[in-house]
Amino acid sequence: MLLTNIPSKQTKTDTQTQSLDKYKIVLDTFPNTTFILAHSGCFEFGKMVDLLKKHQNVYTDNSIQPAEHIKILIREIGYGRILFRTDYPFVTQAFSILSVLRATKNENERTFIFSKNAKRLLRE
Repeated sequence: MLLTNIPSKQTKTDTQTQSLDKYKIVLDTFPNTTFILAHSGCFEFGKMVDLLKKHQNVYTDNSIQPAEHIKILIREIGYGRILFRTDYPFVTQAFSILSVLRATKNENERTFIFSKNAKRLLRE
């Protein structure tokens, strides 16, 4: 995405200045606070997986992530901290739905990602 002309120069700059490394001190300082880091780290997917492994209080979403990345999240951290989200209009809602359907093995995993995880967070 950043290599295309679609995002503006400012969008590219903003994206590049929002590295996951900047969140580490906050996550370490507030271990009892729930955080939701969007887009599964976007272009820093590997760093997001590492953060999720280290910080049980961090959730992420599936937005813009392909099924293969969602499979990795499920394998590495489980389906209990993945929230369903689209990034419409940047990607279609169908892309986000299909990514989850292709990544999950059963209805239980899908139910947690599509709704139960968010419901649990909203009740906290």
